[in-house]
Amino acid sequence: MTSWTAETPLYTEDSPLNLELPDLFNQCSHWNLLYSDQRSNARQVRVLTASQSSGPYAYRSYDALDAKAFYAGKTAGTNDNRLLFGWLAHERGHTDAGALDWGGDLVTHAVKCRADGELAVWLPDILAQTFNTQTRPLSIGSATIGEGGKATLTHLDIQVVPGSEFGIAFKGAITI
Repeated sequence: MTSWTAETPLYTEDSPLNLELPDLFNQCSHWNLLYSDQRSNARQVRVLTASQSSGPYAYRSYDALDAKAFYAGKTAGTNDNRLLFGWLAHERGHTDAGALDWGGDLVTHAVKCRADGELAVWLPDILAQTFNTQTRPLSIGSATIGEGGKATLTHLDIQVVPGSEFGIAFKGAITI
């Protein structure tokens, strides 16, 4: 390159952050700027949106795709068939309380538009089709979901009263 012209950045903020692994695409009727947040209290893939590719960009209600430790995400595909690939760090000692390690596993999400226009991630359709799906009402106490020897995809809509305790326990043999 023999000559170039500096342009205004797409997005800046008052922090030592750089937009690691930026990814820019149009989906859900707006432009999305994904990046990996390097701050130790975040370490996740975040998204900024704008009505035009040149910005201005801002965070929306849901500004992270997946959770802490899902990192280095990049997308491929088109609006109706976009995938997000990233890695999920292991915790040292393989415990939830362990510090995040650099090793990890590849995670693939489908990137979709929610009904309210927010960008969100789902299990890719091709993977979801491999699961046995069932709809069953559950009540407090014990419930059985699934059939022996078949993987079952379970979706739960749960309302928890603020201040109450809540938990889910999975019992049974797991074979891979």
